[in-house]
Amino acid sequence: MLLTTSMLLLRFLVGCNSRLPFSAIANQESLSGLEVEMRKLEGIVKEIVDEMGYLEEREERFSNTNSEYRLVHIDSYDQSH
Repeated sequence: MLLTTSMLLLRFLVGCNSRLPFSAIANQESLSGLEVEMRKLEGIVKEIVDEMGYLEEREERFSNTNSEYRLVHIDSYDQSH
C-alpha cells in the first residue's frame, strides 16, 4: 500500500476587499482614486451595520433563552417543595 502526502494551501479573503474587485470597477466606471476609496468605505460601513444587526439578533436570542431557562428552573424548584 502506497501512501502519499499532499499539501493544500487555502487563501481566504475576508471583508469588503474580498467581495468587490475595486480596480476593475474603477477602470470600468472611470472612477478617481477618491471615488474608489469611497466605494471601499461604503463596503466597510455596510459590513459593520450587518455585523451589528447580527449581534443584536444573537443577543436577543440568548436573552430569551436565559429567561426561558430561569422560568423552567423556578417551575422545577416550586414543584420539588
